[in-house]
Amino acid sequence: MMTIARRSPTPGRKVLYVVLIVFLLLATSFFVWQLTTDSSSDASSSDSTNSTGTSDSIPHNSQLSDIRFDTDKINFYLFWGNGCIHCEHLFDYLAEIWPEYSQYINFYAFEIWDNQDNGQIEDYFLSQLGEPAGDRSTPTFIIGDQIFHGFSDSTKAEITNTITDKYAHRDQIKDLSGVLDLEITEQSSNSDAASDANS
Repeated sequence: MMTIARRSPTPGRKVLYVVLIVFLLLATSFFVWQLTTDSSSDASSSDSTNSTGTSDSIPHNSQLSDIRFDTDKINFYLFWGNGCIHCEHLFDYLAEIWPEYSQYINFYAFEIWDNQDNGQIEDYFLSQLGEPAGDRSTPTFIIGDQIFHGFSDSTKAEITNTITDKYAHRDQIKDLSGVLDLEITEQSSNSDAASDANS
């Protein structure tokens, strides 16, 4: 039987092994650092998009006087509540789809839990579209003339499909422009009350 004698590494080889191991450790550390830096910068850029970018371009507090009816877009009305987590998720989703779908819609958002006047706007739309008024469940939103109650992941595709469908058939959407008369009624009743008080 033949025995093979092992040679112990020469000092030069030992140094080479140590340098190679140190290099591999540094390369691995750099790679891990790069991954964590990229992840945190993606997260911070996504946070900045939500706080100062796209979602800020989506109105959260519309006024009745902001509403426009035109033939090249459909109207999307959102009735939301301050502190409603489902409303926040809906706003986040709308921020995601905004770049692609904003060309089709005029978007209006009305907070209804703290603002009773906005609740009257919701009541008008619901009554015009055949639903009972007075329910303040949120989010409630109307795309064209189709009403939705609530928001979840399963609603996402329905929203985008409804936007494209209502846009394609925008000439068939029920006329809801009578909502603009609410402003006139409110102003005249408020001004009448003020003039009565001054008399």
